[in-house]
Amino acid sequence: MKCSACLCVHNEIEMLPRCLAYLYSVPAVEEVVVVDSGSTDGTQDMLMEWQLGAAWDGLKPLQWQHRPMTGTFGDQRNACLDMASGEWVLTIDADETYTPAVGKLLAELPGRPDLNAVRLGTVTLFPDETHYAPDFMFDPHPRIFRNGFARFRSRLHDCPVSVDGRELHSAADNDVLLCWESPPHVDCLLLHAQMLKSDAALASKVARWQELDLFASSAGDGIQVDPGFWHRRREAFETMRVEPIPERWRM
Repeated sequence: MKCSACLCVHNEIEMLPRCLAYLYSVPAVEEVVVVDSGSTDGTQDMLMEWQLGAAWDGLKPLQWQHRPMTGTFGDQRNACLDMASGEWVLTIDADETYTPAVGKLLAELPGRPDLNAVRLGTVTLFPDETHYAPDFMFDPHPRIFRNGFARFRSRLHDCPVSVDGRELHSAADNDVLLCWESPPHVDCLLLHAQMLKSDAALASKVARWQELDLFASSAGDGIQVDPGFWHRRREAFETMRVEPIPERWRM
């Protein structure tokens, strides 16, 4: 098996169909594994429907488990990794997809014994799925790595650490592909749709973080947030320059 897509969710009924449709369109992703931390909005029902539908239609398998959030986000990610059987792992959130170039790269990875991980940049979609904010690009994230090569240990943010102790968020070693420095892979990007979520979905996220007492702890993970963080960020996006996403980034 080439690649397992690993997904952690909580109340993602708005975004999950888009994410799953993307994953089922990428041939190199041969398995989808999901950890749900206790959704109450119909997300679990949707996962069961996709699981049964995939089995009935003979499509790539989807397996999921309900795992209460009793520890950290890193613990949830690691539980998802434990379910994966692929040689490679692609981590993804419900409000994310990737550009077509990532699917092509995944298909190439079995022939790249020199690589253990891949870092790629993030594009934020706004104000709709066909536009993005070119002046707001996240640091490149290590979203692809060999199964067993890395684990998550951060309480809040999902930065994997290699088994030999390297922080992959900043790793630039020979076994880590930096897509933005590799001409064949510059279009390997994560497309983030968080700013397209409804007010209700953003409010739900705020409530969830308050429930888990994550606002007070988030500064230690590299970002300071509070209950108004996402709404202020979306207001900031409304003042930013936006451009149509290039055709080559579209599925």
